[in-house]
Formats: sequence, structure tokens, C-alpha cells
Amino acid sequence: MVNVSGRAFASGLLVACAVASGAGCTFLVNFDDRLGAGCSDGPCDAGATRDATLEGSAADSTPAVDVTTPTDVTSPLDVGNCSVLSEGEPCAHADSCRGPSTCHAGVCALHPLADGTSCGVAPDACHRAPVCASGVCAPPAPVADGTSCGAAPDACHEAPACSAGVCDKPAAAADGTKCGTAPDACHTAPTCSKGACGAAAALPEGAQWRSGDAYARCCGGSPVETKTSANCGVCGWVCESGLACQLVDGAYLCTGCTANSECASGCCSTVPAPNHCSPSNCAGSCQTNACTGGSHCVAGASVDYCSY
Repeated sequence: MVNVSGRAFASGLLVACAVASGAGCTFLVNFDDRLGAGCSDGPCDAGATRDATLEGSAADSTPAVDVTTPTDVTSPLDVGNCSVLSEGEPCAHADSCRGPSTCHAGVCALHPLADGTSCGVAPDACHRAPVCASGVCAPPAPVADGTSCGAAPDACHEAPACSAGVCDKPAAAADGTKCGTAPDACHTAPTCSKGACGAAAALPEGAQWRSGDAYARCCGGSPVETKTSANCGVCGWVCESGLACQLVDGAYLCTGCTANSECASGCCSTVPAPNHCSPSNCAGSCQTNACTGGSHCVAGASVDYCSY
């Protein structure tokens, strides 16, 4: 630094002061703002200097310095100023919607990518991926309403769908929609009701669960063959201890009885052989109320029996 009359000046300034008798002092400040280019021991070149004249006394004058330099309009992507860069030099970085930019005739020429070029990823299932438009990455556009935007949370709800760019909550499936499989042949598949999956329902007692088999019946919600001592001929016809479930002239009946008291129907018929428990009154008339499991009494050609 150089100190003149109590004022400090940068050492790069060449200061000349002539003091006239009784008059103020005029400073002529010559400096080079291009790192000394064109300067020697004398004054700098006119094109490389800026002058500032201080009027009045050295004690109360402030230098007025013009340091204005031309600049380009810049952006955050700029890497250079085309007023000083050479023709064709890069002047801005590439981004998702424009290629590298270069200087042409002192101006930074941008190179936008073709409209529709992808410039990002879709933010969610209800928006398309963003694309370039006039060199700018446009905001993601919403997909068409009704577009699926997820999986159904369960069998009693529909998959969620987009509406105005928003993924709606899953709607309840229609009542009666199947939401599972039947656990066995004597239950229906569970169905939906108001968005909830109900329980599997049992088929009616005595329902036939296998086509073509008259003895394939649902008893107590389970698929059975009514050919056993627990379900002889129909559901719930139980053969008492010591009796067996056998075919008698085409019908399954409890056989081996010796007295009416051994039969739930109160009739141990001896005709035809073998002795069997009959749903009749042992006098040739059916007793429908003697049949079980929702069946009814059928008067056969030779034996009476219960059937559905």
C-alpha cells in the first residue's frame, strides 16, 4: 500500500500529485485492471487503464473509478462466458432435456433434445414419466382414470384405480363374490358381504354331494356314504348295538333285530328276510315321522325304506 496525505492506495496505483500554491490538489490515478498488460515504468496504454480525477483537497476528495466490464447473461448451468470464449467452445453443461451448449458468434447456443424425450421416472403409479418439451422437463402427466395402481388387498376388494392422478382406495367387491374355496363337498365356497369374506356355509342335511350316487349324502355338514350303522340308508338312522347296515331288496336297512324294541322306528320286520328295522308300522303302512335327516318313507315293492 502507498499512503498519500493520510489516504491509503493500492500499490498497483501510480499516483502523481502536483500541488499548486494555495490551490487544491488533483490526483491522476492510472491503474491496469488486466494484471499490468501494456504497462511499463510510464503510464499504461489507454485501452488498458481507467483514470479517476480527484477534485479539491487531498483530505476531502474520494476517487471515482469506472471498472465496468461487459458480461453475458448467465445461468446455473453456465461453464463459460462467450464474450471471452472461442467459437465452438462449450459454454453450458448438458441436462436431461438439452445437449452440451457451445459458443456461436459470442452467444451460448443451447441444443434442446427432441420433445417427448424421457427426462425422469414416474413418481407413482398414477403419473406418466416426465418428458422434454421445448428443452424443458415437463411435470409428469396423470395417467387415464381407471388405470390400476396396485393390487387388491383381499378377495373382497377390487384393485385400486387412478382418478385425476390419485390412487383411490380399493372398492368393495360385489356381495356374493367368491372369496375362497369350499372346505369339502358339503360346504359352499365363502362369499363376500360388504367387503368382508363370510364363512363357508354347510349344505342342507341329506344333500347329495356326488352325482349318480344316491347314498352320497351330507350328514352333519360332512360328506358320507349312508351305508354304515351310524347313517344307514339316510342321515341319522342309527343301527342299535348288534345290528348291521345291509342291503335288503335294494335298500340299506338295519338288519339282525329280534324284537321291535331294538329298532328306533319300533318295527322289526321279518318279511322279507333277514329281519330288519322298517320305517313302517309293521302293518304295511309307512311312518314318515320314523325317517331321519329330512328323509321320508317310501313304500317299496317288498320293503319300506327312507329316502330323499
